[in-house]
Amino acid sequence: PYPNPFNPVSKDEAYVKTTVGFNVKYEKGEDPCYALMNVYGVDGQLIDMVVSKNPVSEGNHELKWDGKDFLDQDIVASGKYSYEVSIGEGRDVVEGTVLK
Repeated sequence: PYPNPFNPVSKDEAYVKTTVGFNVKYEKGEDPCYALMNVYGVDGQLIDMVVSKNPVSEGNHELKWDGKDFLDQDIVASGKYSYEVSIGEGRDVVEGTVLK
């Protein structure tokens, strides 16, 4: 599968929320896989990861990150972040900016 991220950043009224949309296309015979999004800070440190609730079919999908770290405690600062979307062996990275 080949994820293709688009629309990397949005803002929610109550708290920071980032939505990364992506398009999935499978090679013939591949089964649907779960999508994984790793969120990295500018220093390359892994901040959080988000996994789809179900395997994703072909087409457009979104994963949402609530702007918190692994411990679900700290809302991250405004700034640039990298979002790596992986599905099976395929992966793609998009950069975005979180604004509070």
